[in-house]
Amino acid sequence: MAAVRDPEWFGQVVRHAGSLAGHSTQAGLAEAAGLSLNTVVNVVTGARGSYRPATLASLANGLGIDPGRLLACATTGTGNRPRGMGAAAPGGAGSWVGVAAVDAAARLATPAGLEDVPGSGAVFVVSVQGVDASVVEQALAATLARLGTRHPHARSTVRPLA
Repeated sequence: MAAVRDPEWFGQVVRHAGSLAGHSTQAGLAEAAGLSLNTVVNVVTGARGSYRPATLASLANGLGIDPGRLLACATTGTGNRPRGMGAAAPGGAGSWVGVAAVDAAARLATPAGLEDVPGSGAVFVVSVQGVDASVVEQALAATLARLGTRHPHARSTVRPLA
């Protein structure tokens, strides 16, 4: 069994990650993950403090994220900052301590390694529904190109995750 360090926080992370992955309901996430609705409800509500690693792997697959990263998030993460940390940034790039649930979900949705690209200032994940993704990709590329003319040293890349 994998002990979840902060079940309520992890449930919020999974709820946000589900939204980012396009699952508007817990039933939709359960179907995509091949899990029972009851299992997904337990995770999202923080009802249990441990899960089988295979359950977390299935959940990760349903969310379209790396199972190892979800397991690390579940077993080491908490939204609480350690005493004395104040407003300082949480632990290193791989740390899940002191990270807001919505930010943890965005990190999980970011492909492994992309958040550690040297010189990267920000990574944005855009979820698109109801419009052809290529239209949004073209609009983003055009906007970033205009930004590049005003800031010649700025570099940006637009590419689909899947």
